[in-house]
Amino acid sequence: MALEPIETTLEKVFILTPTVRTFRFRFPEGQWVPFQAGQFCMVQVPSEPKPVKKAYSISSAPFEEGYLDLCIKKVEGGFATTWFWTLNGGEKITLALPYGGFVLKNLEPEIIFIGTGTGLAPLRSMIKTLFHQGCTQKVSLIFGVRHEEEMLYTEEWQELEKKHTNFRFIPTVSRPQNIPAPWTGEVGYVQDKLKKFFPDPKGKQIYICGLIPMIDGVQKVAAELGYDKKQIHFEKYV
Repeated sequence: MALEPIETTLEKVFILTPTVRTFRFRFPEGQWVPFQAGQFCMVQVPSEPKPVKKAYSISSAPFEEGYLDLCIKKVEGGFATTWFWTLNGGEKITLALPYGGFVLKNLEPEIIFIGTGTGLAPLRSMIKTLFHQGCTQKVSLIFGVRHEEEMLYTEEWQELEKKHTNFRFIPTVSRPQNIPAPWTGEVGYVQDKLKKFFPDPKGKQIYICGLIPMIDGVQKVAAELGYDKKQIHFEKYV
């Protein structure tokens, strides 16, 4: 597998929310680099005297050959995201992949994905991969954000629910604003939803991605419910 830097072209920028965008990078003909769902790449962000390398989880799936998507949240004052927000498409961007061991394994009869914010990126890659491969296990996604306007890929998840009776999308908002309409979904943190919907650990595997406090909170609740550490896999964002 290639880990050498490769020059790609920023093909398109998708605006998902006021602060989150998906950046699609197209590989040169014949230079596609395979990866596993859940892995990440290193992007070279221009800087002096040399580029700064930043890690970003890949949100597209391995079977979508020829390009990869990165789902990125703008951080006010952040060096890398400030640069990303200047990009419109057509720019040459150097990146390297694949990195990371947060990949699918030990697939039990039921798989629970738990994510917040752009921690959804590798989980999206995993879920798309599972159903592309004809997954028959029960698959659930608990996705949490602070405000409902920050929900990501909602239509995609709803469409997946329509196509696959074994998939369930559980969105939760910790601080609903009820704008432009009242929020009628779950309210609270993702760890509370694990307790509410999946209190029995038998036959389940959990994949978690997001900021450290959230992952620690989910692990704590999972332990209280009787989940074994071997049933829990995670990728921490810092």
